[in-house]
Amino acid sequence: MNANNLKNPEQYDEFVLALQKILIRFAIKMDSCLVAEEDGHIVAAAILQHQTVSMLDNLQNGAIKLFRFISIIRLFKYFNFVEESERNLEDSAEYDWYLMMLSVTPDYQR
Repeated sequence: MNANNLKNPEQYDEFVLALQKILIRFAIKMDSCLVAEEDGHIVAAAILQHQTVSMLDNLQNGAIKLFRFISIIRLFKYFNFVEESERNLEDSAEYDWYLMMLSVTPDYQR
């Protein structure tokens, strides 16, 4: 997804942040989010995935909020593309889980 697909390309960073929040909310709900802490501060987080996330799953976890950034048709095309990509991954590889996202605070990188 690039900025040109949005209603206002200048809102791309806001769109990506909103999309990430949806992914994280779903990962927490599915018990597939790991968090690393040091002295009570979060220093890293990882989202693991082991099943295809459907368009319905995304909508139930807040994707409706994305309609302020992007048309319904483009958002559905995006989620359909992601869903098909995940199915192709499942068909072409043997795995139980895969790392979907990893975030580490700058002070702990390297």
